[in-house]
Amino acid sequence: MSGRHVSEHTLSTADLRSRIETLDVDLSGGTTAGYQRFQSHFALGSVQIAYGESGAIYDESVFPGVVYPHEELDATVVVSGDGTVAVVDARDAAHADAVLTDAVETLDELGLIVGDGPETTVVPAETVPFALDPPEVETIGFGSESLED
Repeated sequence: MSGRHVSEHTLSTADLRSRIETLDVDLSGGTTAGYQRFQSHFALGSVQIAYGESGAIYDESVFPGVVYPHEELDATVVVSGDGTVAVVDARDAAHADAVLTDAVETLDELGLIVGDGPETTVVPAETVPFALDPPEVETIGFGSESLED
């Protein structure tokens, strides 16, 4: 495992779902969870923008990740700052795979994933690696002057 990961903390999928519900997110009726774990950390503010600020929820004072109720695919995506993209309420393993593929493609298209792909994919999952204290990652490109020479 890479030394880049700040946290090796894991949450049960039931605990993660419970924490998400504190944000007044209506989870779908599915109970299958899965995740992909990446080498790179995520700038959660950028992740929120990637998924659409009106649809994605990020309030670090309440929950240490981005929650995206993906209405088109009827599932909820959760992103941890230390490199985990998860789905917590898919209908089955095939649905979880489809949701993860879509969620990761969105992040990759916007340059938020560094490297070739996930180092780990687990579907279905009983636990999810999730940083309760996400690493600080600079948000570049969204109103940032750091890209200008």
